[in-house]
Amino acid sequence: MDQPTPDPPSIQHPSVGEPRYWQIAWLLVFLGNLPVPLFLATEVVKNGGYWGVIASLVLLWLAGHLACRRSNLFAKRIVIGGAIVGASQLWPLPQLMAGLFGLAAAGFDPGDIPINTATPSEWQGFVATFVTGGLLMAAAATIGMLVVAIGAAAKGPQQ
Repeated sequence: MDQPTPDPPSIQHPSVGEPRYWQIAWLLVFLGNLPVPLFLATEVVKNGGYWGVIASLVLLWLAGHLACRRSNLFAKRIVIGGAIVGASQLWPLPQLMAGLFGLAAAGFDPGDIPINTATPSEWQGFVATFVTGGLLMAAAATIGMLVVAIGAAAKGPQQ
């Protein structure tokens, strides 16, 4: 005899403050921060280093994802700050500066940019991307910390 199939569980959307909410917000902010750095990186890694860039991006995203799971306060800071850093792509000075530091850390001479003849290694692509992304994430966390602190101070003491 056929038994009726149970109804599928309802889809529950995470509410603000839950780790899953912050992880989704982090993913969106992370993706929103990619256009300018990736546009600039494609000039550098057009002759090699793609897989290093991809590996570094996955590692940076995963670090933020896991951090958002562990701490709602950090998640709030990195998401808010990341949104502000992402908006700064309209005038991408932070992205350019972080990228120059990343290129220098990977062994490139910033005076030789664009690098049309160089063939970067995967390791150089990884290091340049990791340093660039790490600096931008640090800036996002710092900006987010300041915004959250200012917001808390504006609310006044809680009873």
